[in-house]
Amino acid sequence: MSHLDRPLTSALWRLGQALLAPGAERGLRAHLERCTAERAPGERVLDVGAGPRSRLTGVGLNPVVVDCAPWAVAAVVAHGHHGVVGDAARLPFRCAAFDSVWSFGLLHHLPDAAARAALEEMLRVVKPLGYVAVVDGVRPRTGRPLARWLRNHDRGRWMRGEPELRALLPGARVWRTERFEYAWTGLEALLCVSQPAGAA
Repeated sequence: MSHLDRPLTSALWRLGQALLAPGAERGLRAHLERCTAERAPGERVLDVGAGPRSRLTGVGLNPVVVDCAPWAVAAVVAHGHHGVVGDAARLPFRCAAFDSVWSFGLLHHLPDAAARAALEEMLRVVKPLGYVAVVDGVRPRTGRPLARWLRNHDRGRWMRGEPELRALLPGARVWRTERFEYAWTGLEALLCVSQPAGAA
């Protein structure tokens, strides 16, 4: 695939999302607004694996975006934001560099070992009193044939059930999790938020 094909692929993905996951952007944004309502101005925020545009900009944050695709980082920069080419499993930042670290829909594109390494890296670069917030799709519990079909045909090869996704979370922090439906087709996601270091 050439460099010029990639923005077209991104546009086709957005069209597919609008057709197969109607209401998804609104549902995810509602959760984001609630989660970020008390963020202080000037906090340093990282979005890992955001692709060409971070969802966090839609709720007034100005994150640093790290992505393994140079074309995606170039798109981030073209929109006036800071982007860095890097691997989620080896983040190119010093320890405790960010007040919060976010990831949306990344883990189901990674096998277990790489997903665990990425989560460990997110914890490494967040401040002790900061938090990591991960949102990823999960397989439906029962029923919901359309949602199940969509999950089975997702381009991410490692779509997990809720127990498998929870099992990836590092034990170095306490995690609060919330499962929620975010699209009219019944698609669900799990929000996992690490509590500050030392929290019981």
